[in-house]
Amino acid sequence: MDFRNDELLRVNSNSLKEIADETASENKTMVSLASKSRADSRTMRIATLIGTIYASISLVTVSFQSFV
Repeated sequence: MDFRNDELLRVNSNSLKEIADETASENKTMVSLASKSRADSRTMRIATLIGTIYASISLVTVSFQSFV
């Protein structure tokens, strides 16, 4: 009976180790995705800023051309 319990404990321990290893791998993947998402977000903020400035300059230019 003790041998069977020891065997079950070993199997359970190995299963928990596998789960922990898979979780660690998934965490690394999530960190990588978060980093890429942050870089993409920064790129979009810069593109939005450039577009806003360009649109404002275009609006002012068209306004002045209509008065001439």
